[in-house]
Amino acid sequence: MESSSVRQVSEVVSDFRKKKKNGELEIRIGKYINGKFIPGVERHEFDQLITDMQSAPTLEGEETWSEVLDYHYNTRDVKTRTRVTFDSENMNVKTEHITKVTENECVLEHSSEDENAFRVSFASETPVNDPPNVCIPSYVRIKQRRRFKDVREGNLVWCYELSKTWSANSRSAVEHAQHMVAPVYEVECELVDENGSYMSANTDVKIARSILMKSQLLLGEEQDDVTFNPVQRERPDSKRRRSSNSKPSR
Repeated sequence: MESSSVRQVSEVVSDFRKKKKNGELEIRIGKYINGKFIPGVERHEFDQLITDMQSAPTLEGEETWSEVLDYHYNTRDVKTRTRVTFDSENMNVKTEHITKVTENECVLEHSSEDENAFRVSFASETPVNDPPNVCIPSYVRIKQRRRFKDVREGNLVWCYELSKTWSANSRSAVEHAQHMVAPVYEVECELVDENGSYMSANTDVKIARSILMKSQLLLGEEQDDVTFNPVQRERPDSKRRRSSNSKPSR
């Protein structure tokens, strides 16, 4: 019988499998404090992960940091993101607009008292071809990132992203924060599986077990008997949106 952790993660994987073409399956590392998941790790943990991934023979790592600027706002009550990516090598700027809706997610916390936790989420992403000319961002984020890719027989399967981030409610405020305050050190891992061969060869349960193992290693938990327990979570965006439009029961 599978553990509750494996069951919950495999449910997220199953939903992602059905809508992989326009979806994103992501692991995010953090803490579970006062009933809330907070992404981010300590500086020394972040630096150690960079060192470990640079020396990992199975990973292809970027040598330099790249910077992106994210504007988050709502378009017709749907979360929308405009991302500006700066390519310093080719001296150009790329802009993309998407709506992102969380379809399913679960949070698991370490069974000890260290508050370590991770979140597994599946979100659907839709390109926005006619973005608004003017918007009021709910928040703006600067991200300096390095990515490490797990490529198997030419297929990009997993992508690890380590980022230093600053957030504020405007561009001027976030640029000020970038120079004045320490960043949040974020660790993510995305199941990409570019050609689909990995998911074709593995069941949802097997992928869920792999996610649990990767999350454990990213959290620095190396013991074999580490246990992560599912915790109560908020309903995903899509379900919350549907419930808010439904009629009250009589």
